[in-house]
Amino acid sequence: MSHIEEEAAVFLTKFLRNIDKISLKKFIYKLPQKGKKRRKLQRILYGVINNFYLINWLLDYIELPKSDYELNLLRVITYRIAIEKNFEVLNRIDRVYKYELNELRALFGNLLGSINKMNYVDKLALKYSFPKWVVEKLLSWIPIGKLESMLAGLNQRTCQWAVVNSLKVELDEVIESLKEEGYKVVPDTDFYDVICIKHLPKPLEKSSAYKNQWILLADKSSISAVHALDPRPGDIILDLCSAPGIKLICSVFRMKEGKIIAVDVSEERVQRMKRLLKMYEVKKYVDVKIIVKDARKLSLDDVNACNKILLDPECTSSGIIPRTPDVKLRLTPERLKLLSELQRELLFKAIKIGNEVNADYIVYSVCSIFPEEAELLIEEVLNKFNLKTSDLRFGIEAYIPKTGRRFFPHIHKTLGFFVSKILL
Repeated sequence: MSHIEEEAAVFLTKFLRNIDKISLKKFIYKLPQKGKKRRKLQRILYGVINNFYLINWLLDYIELPKSDYELNLLRVITYRIAIEKNFEVLNRIDRVYKYELNELRALFGNLLGSINKMNYVDKLALKYSFPKWVVEKLLSWIPIGKLESMLAGLNQRTCQWAVVNSLKVELDEVIESLKEEGYKVVPDTDFYDVICIKHLPKPLEKSSAYKNQWILLADKSSISAVHALDPRPGDIILDLCSAPGIKLICSVFRMKEGKIIAVDVSEERVQRMKRLLKMYEVKKYVDVKIIVKDARKLSLDDVNACNKILLDPECTSSGIIPRTPDVKLRLTPERLKLLSELQRELLFKAIKIGNEVNADYIVYSVCSIFPEEAELLIEEVLNKFNLKTSDLRFGIEAYIPKTGRRFFPHIHKTLGFFVSKILL
């Protein structure tokens, strides 16, 4: 019979070989095991990936095996004994590759003790297992103490949030239904239609509230973009980069009637969005026109009228690390630069369309912790087009005042998120 660490190494090997094709969140959701064993495997895989840079640094001090499986078993064991400090493992496994685990335990303990003697950047990068360049970049915007709190928050799971489908049910009914099934539910103090679920006796997807489409699973930070958009009955909203449709559906809950022009470049994501729109019966309330197209190539033939624009473009997803820490492994300066250029082109296009159709404003949002995808871009367009932002009353002030608002895991128990409302 194999040990749980050996099974975890098998799945870790498989995940790393397919990391460009699937997120860790989806991968661990599809694990074939059931019950406690499945949850333990999920927790181990999440922990290893969340601490991947730190684990690799520890393993730099020993000779590594050539086998992917043996290397990943060492990673799992390193996580268990050095980071989790689960020394019970030593009673079941005494050797991996050519190393006795008690020897590794002593070595890793000494190495971890040396981290506190390093300079601030190296210390934070290793302690919280982030690429060094990320820490260096953020230090330009966030003081050391606050940055450490933020990095620590990004390494912890956030609350489970949901928005209430006011088209079908009242907030009190949803809370009562969920409580009857054993969930601990707390209404949000910022947004009247948002709830935080702090205890989950079973996945929310199995709750009656979810099955009846009384709630839509969405992070509070993401929902803030919809509140900034302020959808109202009769609005015509242009939703750029709309799939998978979470913000679109949240908008429908508030609009109750009107029109949404939903644009996305990915046919695959659009198909997923269509399934979600059907599930929530969106077209019973709002006319939805779907356009599969690169938003940068939109013309007035595609959009001849709208009064509000929502732009939530592709980003580094650095703000969703609490939910899927494999994002850390995809962060590179090159990717940040590439995506910030894409965001600039999309926002310039949104401003052009907004001016052509005389829209009121654009809400721009990204689940990113980097100013290049947020504050710096907003500052650029405000100066270039002589525009201003509208004051928003949620979250905290962004890195650059008057460019937008931010949410952070360590402050708001949400994902990392930026939102700005640009007046046209």
